[in-house]
Amino acid sequence: MTALVAFRRKPSVVACELDGGSVLLDLETSRYFGLNAVGVAVWDMLASPHTTHELCTGILNQFEVPEDRCRPDVERLMEQMLERQLVERAAAAPENA
Repeated sequence: MTALVAFRRKPSVVACELDGGSVLLDLETSRYFGLNAVGVAVWDMLASPHTTHELCTGILNQFEVPEDRCRPDVERLMEQMLERQLVERAAAAPENA
């Protein structure tokens, strides 16, 4: 997954906070998806378009996780969210903007 691809929340998906995480519900498909605390942080950032690089930077600032583990975990989460149509691709801001 390229760092230049940005993602954002799909408008039909809502989140409900639970103890230590959240559950996402796609109102179009009635499918649920659970998130842990790190997943919730990613979801919160996806209120606006973010690349996987930007998401990893945010996670590294909030959690004690090795950088070499963060990227594959975030990429896997984004792949899962794309497959379940919880997020959509968005235009990434130019790097020098």
